[in-house]
Amino acid sequence: MPEIKNRPAKKIKLLFLALMLVASGAILSVFIGSRQSLTRPGGILSSLAGKAAISMGSVQQTATRDGKKEWSLSASSARLMDSKKEAFFNDLSITFFTKDENRIYLTASRGILTTDSKNIEVHGNVIVQNGDYQLKTEQLSYLHDRRVIFSKVPVTISGHLFNFVADSMRFDLNSNTTSFKGNVRGLFHEKIPL
Repeated sequence: MPEIKNRPAKKIKLLFLALMLVASGAILSVFIGSRQSLTRPGGILSSLAGKAAISMGSVQQTATRDGKKEWSLSASSARLMDSKKEAFFNDLSITFFTKDENRIYLTASRGILTTDSKNIEVHGNVIVQNGDYQLKTEQLSYLHDRRVIFSKVPVTISGHLFNFVADSMRFDLNSNTTSFKGNVRGLFHEKIPL
């Protein structure tokens, strides 16, 4: 009689052991399959890496060439889109450094930095301050390899000796020269030596 009572307990133990082996096998096959899809090209990780965004508050970035600062950027917040190789900034300010140690200050509501070329485009309430002169526009671009700041939309330039407007402008940081094009008109104050 005791053998009859032990048989159901043994059967339950064997059934439980078989279920554990099947469950372990299923978990192992899912793990191996997901691991392969994570590491193979075009798998889950590679598709996430292209779309991943990093957001952060209060950032600073400086670009140097041959040990000299070319520009320094700070912003209240930033978002990095790795797939586009772009960083998006809010409430940013940029200081550009010229070859003769002058500084040009730029502020804007938002901007985009292309991370591989270091080109910058800014939008919204753009103000550029250079000594006694101030430039205002709604969009401005910076080409890092040429060290050129330019605007293809109207600009207003003001100082204590003059005020004028133009359809576009270009400022070369290497030569410290500025050119204006399209409907350039202005008003000069007091006497200007010519």
